[in-house]
Amino acid sequence: MSVARSDYQQVRAAQEKIDAERDGLKANLMDTVLYTNGAFSYHDLLQMEPMEIEVLGNKFTEKIERETSATQQRAGKKSVKL
Repeated sequence: MSVARSDYQQVRAAQEKIDAERDGLKANLMDTVLYTNGAFSYHDLLQMEPMEIEVLGNKFTEKIERETSATQQRAGKKSVKL
C-alpha cells in the first residue's frame, strides 16, 4: 500500500468521524428546539457559544429532574435522579 493511499484513507476516516459528530450535534440542537417548545430557534442555538449551549443543557436537565421529582412526589413515589 502506498503512503499516499494510506494518508487518503486516514483523512477519509477522520472526515467520516467529523461528519458523524456534526450530524449528532445537529440532532442535539434540533432536540433542544423541540424540547423547549420553540423557546430557542435552531438559528439562536447556532449563534451561541459552546459553553452557553452546555449551560443551557445543564439547566434544562435540572428543570426536567425537578419536574420529574415533583410529579413523583405528588404520585407518592420516591424521587429518581436522571
